[in-house]
Amino acid sequence: MSTNPLPSPGRPTFGVEIEFLIATLFMGTEDPDEGVKDLPPVLRIPNEALGDRYGYVNRLVKEVLDEFLPPKSPLTTVGNESMRSILQQYNEWTVDHDASVGQVGNSLYQIVGVEVKTPVQFSSPNSFKAVSLGISAITSRFRCTVNIRCGLHVHVGAVSELLPLEQMRRLASLVYATEPLLYSLHDPIRRGNYYCRPLQDFATIGSPDGEGVVELVEHIQNKEDKWLCSNYIGTDRRHGEEPLSAREQYRDDSHIEVFLATRQSGHFEPFTTRGKSSRDINILPEVHSEVNPRVSAAQLSSLQPPVEQARQRNIPRMRIPRFSTEDHRTRYEMSQRSGCAIPRHELKDLLRRGPATSVFKAVYRIYSQPATCHISELLSASERPGINILGHGCYWVGDTPSRRTIEFRLGEGSLDGEWIATWAKICVGIFKFALYSSACQFIDVLTKCDQAMKEDGSYDIVDLLDDIGLFAEAEIVERRLMANRYRWNLSFDESEYELLFAAALS
Repeated sequence: MSTNPLPSPGRPTFGVEIEFLIATLFMGTEDPDEGVKDLPPVLRIPNEALGDRYGYVNRLVKEVLDEFLPPKSPLTTVGNESMRSILQQYNEWTVDHDASVGQVGNSLYQIVGVEVKTPVQFSSPNSFKAVSLGISAITSRFRCTVNIRCGLHVHVGAVSELLPLEQMRRLASLVYATEPLLYSLHDPIRRGNYYCRPLQDFATIGSPDGEGVVELVEHIQNKEDKWLCSNYIGTDRRHGEEPLSAREQYRDDSHIEVFLATRQSGHFEPFTTRGKSSRDINILPEVHSEVNPRVSAAQLSSLQPPVEQARQRNIPRMRIPRFSTEDHRTRYEMSQRSGCAIPRHELKDLLRRGPATSVFKAVYRIYSQPATCHISELLSASERPGINILGHGCYWVGDTPSRRTIEFRLGEGSLDGEWIATWAKICVGIFKFALYSSACQFIDVLTKCDQAMKEDGSYDIVDLLDDIGLFAEAEIVERRLMANRYRWNLSFDESEYELLFAAALS
């Protein structure tokens, strides 16, 4: 029996949270940009909606999404009530007011912060296409923008299952190793943002001298309310055992005693719940039949699925940014002006802490942990890390429904539908590679990421995407890096230009 926790092997589920701003005006107010070519009409707030301005805007955005991407049929799930509740919360596009991404500076408009959440979907070309199409629909109807406070969050998971210990070890190791490469796809100021703090800078796992690692593990072990996760739900999952949702469902003493007996020295049999064992499957509908046929062919033509094939690199290798004390202070000051800076005492701790620990030292710390909740704490980076695995911590185990996802929070706000879909594909690709790659492929990527921390220009995000099979996404990333080369102050290995030119002529 396979230990794969996914109902559909190799197809994780994902959802995207897009934060942006919509420009509005009250009735009778002059439009400061009237007559600008190709600009959508400004959204006017009628007098009767002034008392519920945010709700009025949210309803209009939802109507546009429903027009282009009609709501799905009700989610079909068979399983325990907790898992069903989790998925039903994310069964359709939702639109909410987001006060955290309000106006920065002066504006002639009344700016409304909006957060759009996509439904939970299995990863597929059609589901990524739907994300891009939804954003295009919004930007064609409203005057939208993003600022330094806006983020782009991607949740990736195995439907509503917790990841077993071995998969969490691999995933945590990979996100720690690849984090600097993933940050290089966004404005460097994101590293100073309170809402997406880097693991290597702020999490216990990245401490160069290991300060706090032992104390944190002892703290977890000594907390009585975490015993259930540390010794039962969050431990390893053997070949032939049921997904972890079965352990969540059966938490009485008799089941735990049987489980612990299988973990004693000399015992290797799989633990299964008593009685007839049957695994329920959560079925998520596909999106290929949900796209409104009235959408023009021109809109769909830009959303063709990528052709995945081996390719030739087109740009020189990028040097991973190294941040000095002055760089950290500059990013902090810029973030502070926008109201999203990390606390000053955390900046002092970062400057005192110095460079992060190496990849394989961090991997050793991760693999030394006996349960997923320990790993979750090690990579917590306070409350809002750039890559958040807290959904697999002790706090979320039990009867209260929660998202069982890995949340990639480090993305900067964007209204480019193609890029949003591409970033979602990259996050899903990291998740899939961590869970399903062979041991030699996995270790090879970790080794290259470790080398990148020590040697400038030896390995970059384009190399990573090629190594994990995201060839079409690597092409898009190359264009993105070159387009933002000067704005982000990126540095490339200039000696590679001649090699690339010669390869192009051959």
